[in-house]
Amino acid sequence: MPFQGSRPAPPPSTPVEPPSRKPAPRSELDETSAFHGLPDLGTVLPFGPSAPPSRPPEPAPVSRPAPRELTFEEYASFCAARAQAPGHAAALAVRFGVGTSEACAALDAVWRARAERDRALSSALAARIAEYRAWLEAERARGRLP
Repeated sequence: MPFQGSRPAPPPSTPVEPPSRKPAPRSELDETSAFHGLPDLGTVLPFGPSAPPSRPPEPAPVSRPAPRELTFEEYASFCAARAQAPGHAAALAVRFGVGTSEACAALDAVWRARAERDRALSSALAARIAEYRAWLEAERARGRLP
């Protein structure tokens, strides 16, 4: 084995004193002085000095994205879901990408106007909503929906 042998351990070494640190020589660069070399910023910058506003500016209006227009199938499904769970209208509006209750009312008005102009569309929409409602009821009866 490498550590086995008859040689005795060497004597402990004496501690070595670290070299003394002398402070570095000081220069004039160590001192802080005033600097007067900046030009008047009002003449350099692309905008001049202005008086502070008398009142804070009005916050920018929050722009909300317009609700997306639903397809015929999406709108029929949306209507059926709202009819099945009227207490969850806000969550359904988010799920379908409609947004707020105001956006829902606007969407309903658009589809109502379309249905009033087109009897065939009105009948097809009513039939499709009924089909979706029947499917939702069947899924709820099977325990697949709350």
